[in-house]
Amino acid sequence: MNKLSLLQRIRVVIIALLFLGTKRREDFKCSQYVNLVYRLARIPVWSRFKNITHDQKNNPPFGEAVFLLEHGIRGKRWSHVVIALPFGFVIHLSYYWGKKVVITHLQKIWEKYDLAT
Repeated sequence: MNKLSLLQRIRVVIIALLFLGTKRREDFKCSQYVNLVYRLARIPVWSRFKNITHDQKNNPPFGEAVFLLEHGIRGKRWSHVVIALPFGFVIHLSYYWGKKVVITHLQKIWEKYDLAT
């Protein structure tokens, strides 16, 4: 698990929510969105984060970046990244759910993605 303080986690969630509804563009996809959120929250190098553990899959710590791999994709470390919210939800810049920043329940996420290893 990453060592984010409670204040850092709260900042990440608040900043992530400010982008709700922002449209996906060719130069603004999921990783750029997460990078921007963490940069604005003053948390460096989010891409070096360790993924959550399998035990945390259905209740990841809020504010954490969660790396996912789409079912059936091989040869990639991860194919999508989301930010965990409380109560089993994530916020992410989705291609499949509206092509914008949306909040999605983890149950829907696990229908399309696996936890990246």
